[in-house]
Amino acid sequence: MLRTTTQTTEPTILDFSSLEIGMSAESSGKRYQTNSNQLNKTWRTSALLQTTLDLKSMMLMFSREVNNSVSHSGIVYHQVESQTELTIGRCTKQKCSFQLLVEKQKLGEITFMSGKPFTQKQRAQLEFMLASLVYPLRNALQYLSAYQASMTDPLTGKNNRLILNATLKHEIGLFHRYKTPLTLLVMDIDCFKKINDEHGHECGDRVIQAIADTIAECVRET
Repeated sequence: MLRTTTQTTEPTILDFSSLEIGMSAESSGKRYQTNSNQLNKTWRTSALLQTTLDLKSMMLMFSREVNNSVSHSGIVYHQVESQTELTIGRCTKQKCSFQLLVEKQKLGEITFMSGKPFTQKQRAQLEFMLASLVYPLRNALQYLSAYQASMTDPLTGKNNRLILNATLKHEIGLFHRYKTPLTLLVMDIDCFKKINDEHGHECGDRVIQAIADTIAECVRET
């Protein structure tokens, strides 16, 4: 069953592990009844959200669906692990935030914005609506993780050759188009073979990681 933990200043924690959508919700000590029409709407929304793996498109669709039941000005979604932050609509003063969990996986925090405070009944409605989001959201995050992994070197955590090739193609294109200076810096680790031979490949890996981290600290994000 859905378990909720509400705090006055912190987001409401929604744990959807072993989710069974029942006929009622509980929020802030008060119980609200739902009906078959609301449950059917939840299932329809979930089916709609499963048509995309793009997080922004998913949040746009979810915001539209929620707005039919609970009026709001915008949504802010943040997930630390994937370094994802999305803002849909307008940010206003009144907020209602939820941290989403499913099967011990943190799916991030979603905040609904409004020009006036959310009622307890509206909060309960949002909890029901979020039940339609969590599993499509988890699928989208898994897809994003796989996509990011395909562009990242597993040893250093830095961009891999796939990104290097794409970046070079882009920069060379800019060079030909705008006739701006282009510089390519290639670096080599001196005596690296000797490090591997004398201290082992595990030590060599740590050297590569340390050098990659040092270079990353010395360059601009752009």
